[in-house]
Amino acid sequence: MDIRKYLGMCSKLDGIINSKLEYLERLKSLIYKTSNMSDVRVSDSSKDNTERLIVKIIDLQNEINRDIDSLVDLKREIRELISKVEPFELRSILDLKYVCGLRLEDVALKLNYSIRHIMRLHAKALSEAEKQYIKRKGR
Repeated sequence: MDIRKYLGMCSKLDGIINSKLEYLERLKSLIYKTSNMSDVRVSDSSKDNTERLIVKIIDLQNEINRDIDSLVDLKREIRELISKVEPFELRSILDLKYVCGLRLEDVALKLNYSIRHIMRLHAKALSEAEKQYIKRKGR
């Protein structure tokens, strides 16, 4: 796996988690909609549907928690790799871009550099990170 894909896994996993959280909210709203139908007599089938929906919500919550655990582990692993990159400014760029999820334009603003300079430094930072990644894989 190349270094960009490896570092980019954080944002992909973060996107997956956010998508699941949105779906979870939709499932929860379905329960509220069905429970607010107090004027309608509740049949056994609607109770069964509600129970199935609750089970799906619990399963999804557990899945999201596992994904969050994976994301935390991945960020720790990536931060460990980034910590070996020298000099410090290259580490900052990689951390802001790949761990914090900022766009390069936002990294440039945060570090008070031009976007062109950040792009050059980013390329250099990726090269240094790749060296560390290869060293780690070779162990």
